[in-house]
Amino acid sequence: MKKIGQFFEQKKLDHKFKKAGDGHKLTDERPTSPTAASSSSSRPQSATRQVSSEGAQMAGMAAMARFEQPKTDSRKKKAIQREAQRQIEKEQAERIVNMPENAKATKSQTSNDPEGFCDSDSPVSVSGVFFTCALSTERVTKSLLDEHIRECILMHLAVDPIKASAFMVKTINKDKEKVQVCVNTIEKYINNVCAHPDEEKYSKIRLGNKAFQERVGSIEGAEEFLQAIGFERSLIKQDEQEEYYLVLNEDKKQNPDQLKAYFDVLANTQPLKPTLDRDIQVFHPNNSVLRFNLPSDFYNVTSQEVEREQQLRAEEVEKNSMLRTKAMREADLKKQLRRYRYVLIRIRFPDGIILQGTFYARDKLSSLTEFVRECLVNDWQPFYLVTQTRQKLTEETSMLAELQLAPAAMLHFQWDESIARDIALAHTQETTILKSSILKLMKPL
Repeated sequence: MKKIGQFFEQKKLDHKFKKAGDGHKLTDERPTSPTAASSSSSRPQSATRQVSSEGAQMAGMAAMARFEQPKTDSRKKKAIQREAQRQIEKEQAERIVNMPENAKATKSQTSNDPEGFCDSDSPVSVSGVFFTCALSTERVTKSLLDEHIRECILMHLAVDPIKASAFMVKTINKDKEKVQVCVNTIEKYINNVCAHPDEEKYSKIRLGNKAFQERVGSIEGAEEFLQAIGFERSLIKQDEQEEYYLVLNEDKKQNPDQLKAYFDVLANTQPLKPTLDRDIQVFHPNNSVLRFNLPSDFYNVTSQEVEREQQLRAEEVEKNSMLRTKAMREADLKKQLRRYRYVLIRIRFPDGIILQGTFYARDKLSSLTEFVRECLVNDWQPFYLVTQTRQKLTEETSMLAELQLAPAAMLHFQWDESIARDIALAHTQETTILKSSILKLMKPL
């Protein structure tokens, strides 16, 4: 039966081939079918294939050349891609520069925040960066800090003029080299008086003297210090002209040890460094904890520097394709660290409560862990801070910016598993993690 079926199948195939007509070779001209002949007869005589236009011929030749030529060198491709990226980023930077100032601030933040922390439609996560002056307990914003420190020092002049004027010299004047020249010059004045107490020329200083004006008079607080240690402003007539001098009091002139002790106060005084306020905030459990909208104080990059920032990003693509030494990589890291001034950190605890604090971008991880520890009921119990990618932060000496926590980051609090297990077995674990004084600050996010 099988053979009979194959026989009939073969007969069917032979019948189909016969109906198809005579075969032909591929090299022979194929005869025109009746349908094709009828359709061609209906067309005009000029329906023969037209010669392509000059532009079409050139396009075809170019396509064939692209098809036949070898692949473009990979380095050339990268150069083309980099140039295209630079052009795109330049156009973006020009659009940003032409924005209104409020839009620039928002754009500047988002350009520095590739992970999209900033949300221009939401209220700011913090109202600003706050500091506490060493001479007062008042909490002031960064924009008012210099003025506040100056006022505190001026008020302190009535209480301790020597120490307050020394603070003025070291704190208000930002050029450290000029400050050091001023201190060295005052030291020479005092040494000359101590070495020659009976010679009048060493006990007075002409205020109009060019050297005095350049080295001492231009430094704020220097004249106040000289007056505090016994120099008095006097109008003296000399060569038929009256000029102002600083003249040392006779009693002070006869006490060289005291003068040297006064100078030691100036030499050893350090600039007043305000303390960064952590601005502790505690929030109820909330799903929008990852939304950060930071004020411009957190960034070193201004709107005028956005174009330069875009260029640096394009150059980074080129650097990654080059072999670089360790020193070159460290230099690049330092540039990146200068982009941010402060860091806003949020820590989510196992019970969902969120703790927030402000830090310097250059603060070590140890500063963050100490901040968290001070808020815990069991401050002795080991714990970890874990990133969103479940990476434990253990490098205590690393800067927060180095750990890629700038300008803002969300971390998770986690007890050390081995210790927590032992405490759970002993039933000594506290029901609450944060201190009651911290929990009192809790509010909606």
